[in-house]
Amino acid sequence: MMPTSSSLIAPRDQAAHALDQVTVQGVALFDVEPNQQDERKLFYQVDFWDELEADVTVSINGRDIRFLDHFEAIVARTGAHIPEGNVFAEGLVLPSRLYNHEIAAHLIGYLAAIVPSAAVTSGDLGTASA
Repeated sequence: MMPTSSSLIAPRDQAAHALDQVTVQGVALFDVEPNQQDERKLFYQVDFWDELEADVTVSINGRDIRFLDHFEAIVARTGAHIPEGNVFAEGLVLPSRLYNHEIAAHLIGYLAAIVPSAAVTSGDLGTASA
């Protein structure tokens, strides 16, 4: 049996193509990046910032589904960086005010206390320790 042209495409690339085709109001819904070093890995994230009416649909695989039945807005974009925010973490106690770059040191300390055998370092989190 001769392979079809679609079976010659790696599953990662088929998934990337399918995600690239998903749209909301004619705009791509996902940012899709196949990993060039590993044919099994695919990075994707929702890349849509507009507020939508309740009846707006997502076009996927020739079907339209209601966007808000499957996605939820978690923030309202203001267009400006806001220097305040909230950290949601069960059991992690943080000072009432701290800088973004200080969170890693608190997280490392917390993880080291609850998992002493795990040698957690700032390198594991991709940041320098404070």
